[in-house]
Amino acid sequence: MDEQDSSHVDFGYWARMPGWRVKEAGALLLGLEPLQIASDQQQTANAKHPAPPEYTPLLHLLRRARSMDLLKSPVAPRDFLEWAKANQLRVPKELEDAVAGTTPLRDWKTEAERYLRRCRRLKRQAGQGPKADDDFDALAPKSKTSLLTIILGMAVEKYRYNPNKNNSAAKNVASDLNKLGSDLRDQTVRTWLARAAEAVGPDFQDQDGNSLFGF
Repeated sequence: MDEQDSSHVDFGYWARMPGWRVKEAGALLLGLEPLQIASDQQQTANAKHPAPPEYTPLLHLLRRARSMDLLKSPVAPRDFLEWAKANQLRVPKELEDAVAGTTPLRDWKTEAERYLRRCRRLKRQAGQGPKADDDFDALAPKSKTSLLTIILGMAVEKYRYNPNKNNSAAKNVASDLNKLGSDLRDQTVRTWLARAAEAVGPDFQDQDGNSLFGF
């Protein structure tokens, strides 16, 4: 690909994308705009944006890696570039610089689930009732704030939780955790969400800088 080919790619846009599918990743490696390039099944002689010859074998390579669970799809941009380099695939400098200059999106759900599992272990170790709360309260203030912020952030972003409204957030969180082997019940999750909302909810704001919950 020459410089003119990649000059029309919005690398900044794709660097901010949470994940790339294999078709998109393959196009970006060749300095092509994924939204414009025709897929290998759609290529015709009169295609407006036909793929270059090297696109098809590259896509075949990525798909084979995906089928062998060597590559995720969608895959986080940083993870894909690391994988590509490890497999001696050339990465356009513009793409690498764009990805390096972005801040990865935090996976609130995963982080919250990890902390909820930690809370469950503490509860098992400490027993039922007030002593479980005592163990939580024994944590350093910063750790407690971080834990509650992650729990509330996950609930708001992934489960549409709002402490001022009746919704199924607690039930959905408990259901997802049960799939991972957790025995947490709806009420337990609901209690922690309410505690998190009370403690750190006033710090949450919408895009206009207003209090998210009207606190």
